[in-house]
Amino acid sequence: MDAVAKYVNGDKAKQLRFFKMYLEQSQSLIKSINSGVMVNDLAEIIEGCHQLRSISKTIGAETVGELAGAFEDKCKAGELTTDELIDLRDQLEIEYSKAAQFLKEQVRKAEEENEEF
Repeated sequence: MDAVAKYVNGDKAKQLRFFKMYLEQSQSLIKSINSGVMVNDLAEIIEGCHQLRSISKTIGAETVGELAGAFEDKCKAGELTTDELIDLRDQLEIEYSKAAQFLKEQVRKAEEENEEF
């Protein structure tokens, strides 16, 4: 949350937009990474992981960003088996799910607060 704070300067509406934008973009990237794993397309995995790392670090989802970066680096190094690709994807999806759930809860709370006014 501190990472996004420097971009929004305490503006709750802007923070909410950042969270929603992250959830939308990251879900698309996770699907792209998964698709790349399914067809063993390292270029697609690398591109998806690179973008996911970037936006995750911006929003403060550090673990997701670190895992995406490590996945990207391992794909660039090559020589990954299908099982290794699947394991890396699974680790990333688990951490992404945790971060996404947290952000969805923040969005839900913010929207409930707005309804009260």
